[in-house]
Amino acid sequence: MGSGGNASRCELNNGELHIVFGGQLEPGRGVDVLVRLAKRLKEERQSVYMHVFGDGRLRDLVVKEAGNEHGSRLIYHGKVSRDEYLEFIRDLDVGLVITVPGVSVPTFPSKVIDYFVAGKPVLAFVEGASDFGYIVENVARAGFSADVSRIEDMYAAILRIKGKTAGAECSSLTLMGQNGRNYFLQNMEVGIVVEKLLSRVKLMLLKKK
Repeated sequence: MGSGGNASRCELNNGELHIVFGGQLEPGRGVDVLVRLAKRLKEERQSVYMHVFGDGRLRDLVVKEAGNEHGSRLIYHGKVSRDEYLEFIRDLDVGLVITVPGVSVPTFPSKVIDYFVAGKPVLAFVEGASDFGYIVENVARAGFSADVSRIEDMYAAILRIKGKTAGAECSSLTLMGQNGRNYFLQNMEVGIVVEKLLSRVKLMLLKKK
């Protein structure tokens, strides 16, 4: 697997797509959605593989699917150090984020920042009303989003991004990753955030005068 970046992965592509999903394997974190998608990918023999990192109460659900018959599309790596996790992100193709209704999450989950910094495209499976998916796909132009309640839409988004792993489409996959990194540098890097906050504070103070 170790190609170390989207450009080289495209050059050496064997038709596979490797997706990374990291975090707490707990109820409300989209683990059940992840497993359903992995089952569907296996049933339809898609060369898409989901690499899962983390631990939690739903670990056994992940382990069961990962070891379920030859040809599983889910690969469980367990809990690894942050440095190891970031290395895996750099070596895989796409980062996956799943948010579910009724669970409070930050506007931008921390795992997305990791994906952006590594220059990886993002698949964002979120509530239909969430701004996050819109930002990823239409503002940052760093990946694709789908409604987490619609399994067909999520599956289609996976196949859509897989279609960009070979041939002339490779450059557009690489560009998505670059767009995500640029979005981070322009809007989320610490110095930029502090500068924006200070500007807002100054504006508020001026309005009070």
